[in-house]
Amino acid sequence: MIKIQKKFSFVTAIAVLLTLSIGASAQDQGPPNWFQIRTVNLHADGAAQWVDLQKQLVEAHKDEGEHRQAWEVTHGGMNTFHILSFHQNLAELDEQALTAPLVEDQANWVSSITPTIESRSLRLSRYHPDLSIPAEEGATNNLAVLRHHYVRSGQHQAFQAWVENELKPVMIEAGVTGMHFSRTAFGGDNSVWTSSNATDNWAELDQPNPIAGLSADQRAELLGPYYEMVSHSEINVLHYRADLSY
Repeated sequence: MIKIQKKFSFVTAIAVLLTLSIGASAQDQGPPNWFQIRTVNLHADGAAQWVDLQKQLVEAHKDEGEHRQAWEVTHGGMNTFHILSFHQNLAELDEQALTAPLVEDQANWVSSITPTIESRSLRLSRYHPDLSIPAEEGATNNLAVLRHHYVRSGQHQAFQAWVENELKPVMIEAGVTGMHFSRTAFGGDNSVWTSSNATDNWAELDQPNPIAGLSADQRAELLGPYYEMVSHSEINVLHYRADLSY
């Protein structure tokens, strides 16, 4: 196994993406098995109104015991928001379909928010705790760096084994925390694996990434299989919107 000097506390290389705050959202049930991502792309002139209407939704639901996280893309598609909800099993979605109206005056709320939206999508991803490293208790989630890995057909088992047996030990050796992996299951391209890591601010991203502590030969040994399994990757940076979360 590749060894690395222990001088890094977060990921900014291959295994960086949206932090899920999994322990906090799941409370006493343990990490969720699934999370649902609602992606909303807004018209530029409708973003402010959409945010105001979402704040009404937060006010209506913040005391009901349900939880969601709202993230705004800062580097990637502009005027784009991701709304995350967490689920232990898919049966919870049956219960979700039976819930009461979103807000008191739902018809007016829907007619007001619809013109602000250019497009939207909904997908389900399965969380992989075997590939992930828990976040430190009390870690902040102001920014999240997301990387989507587009894995070639027939390479998914090999990719999963590589993360678990090669990448994860290197990151643990480097002192990395808060690395999470998931795979799109429904509503999107299921060749996509997503890794995530949170950071408190941009200044932390100035620090060298864990792989910088490897020699050239070690980096080649670690990353060689990755480049064979993954056709390409995409990185976005998101900002946590506490005012739109509950």
